[in-house]
Amino acid sequence: MILLKLRMGADNISYVVASGADHSCAVIDPIVTDEIIEAIEKAGLGEVELIVNTHGHPDHTSGNVSLAESTGARIVAHDPDRAHIPGNPEPVKDGDIINLDGMDIKIIHTPGHTAGGICLRIKPGSGPAHLISGDTVFLAGCGNARFGGDPEVLYESFRSKIFTLPGDTILHPGHNYAANNLLFALSLYPDNPEAEKKLDEVKKKNKTGEIPGSTLAEEKNYNPFFMLDSDKIRNILQKKTGREYNDDKSVFLALRDLRNRW
Repeated sequence: MILLKLRMGADNISYVVASGADHSCAVIDPIVTDEIIEAIEKAGLGEVELIVNTHGHPDHTSGNVSLAESTGARIVAHDPDRAHIPGNPEPVKDGDIINLDGMDIKIIHTPGHTAGGICLRIKPGSGPAHLISGDTVFLAGCGNARFGGDPEVLYESFRSKIFTLPGDTILHPGHNYAANNLLFALSLYPDNPEAEKKLDEVKKKNKTGEIPGSTLAEEKNYNPFFMLDSDKIRNILQKKTGREYNDDKSVFLALRDLRNRW
């Protein structure tokens, strides 16, 4: 499997995936068409057959029409976001598997950031699966719910979908917010050596233009939204808000509210 991570603008990331060189490819969340086509040609990939939008926000869909016109690729997205995504995308639903030249792309409906948000799980022939998570999961963070979303629904997506995936799953988010997310994590948990170590790594990669990565298992070490049962996190929240937190959902919602205002 070949996976290209393309930085778009300040922090957006578009992805290109294919089962191998010269094989047809899929583009996830296209933004700048010329840059995407140039990267595909440089990598020696085949034709673009598929465009997938992880959700309907314009910073993930703005390249749909120009890329489809340039390549003839079909566009897919999940309802209800699909209704306002440019390019008249075809519908996909939770659990659908799209086979692209021998590579399976599984659709996982993860609403919360938006009602139609999805993640894509791609399992190569060997090795761990990859999760292209859009704005649902970020390195050391999660999506907000301020623009058409619902934080309680987002929690359910984490509980029932994200947390059930294998720990070696490699995470590929829709934005590089890693440094700020880790600083927020350290503001809650200032003596977490794993967060400090990851922040140093992220800063170095940001300087060179490399996009930092992680696995779902790694996220449990420094992502507060993966540490919902942590007594330390719960005690910190109690000190900040004056409330007791006895269940994972209330912790998630309190963390999301704090991150919104941080």
